[in-house]
Amino acid sequence: MSFEVFLRPVLARAAGLPDARPSVDVPCADSASSPAGKHQVRRGTIVDGRVQFVGGPSSHLLWHYAEATHLVHVPVGTSQVDPGDVLTVWSIR
Repeated sequence: MSFEVFLRPVLARAAGLPDARPSVDVPCADSASSPAGKHQVRRGTIVDGRVQFVGGPSSHLLWHYAEATHLVHVPVGTSQVDPGDVLTVWSIR
């Protein structure tokens, strides 16, 4: 995930490619906690128009990254995500 957030945009710009992933705002299907003072990026999939988290919040979980189709952005100041909360997601497929 660090590559997607930090390195991919820089490399894309250097290659003359668009640096932004396609994104959309989608309601959440699950509940989750998040550190309120951090912008958390989690893995997820969209099922029936709602984003579902895949795996835990740790960035080293490569198996869950392989299963995911989107990166889910939980904004700074959010300590709890509830079903129906709208989150921004990036398509990674």
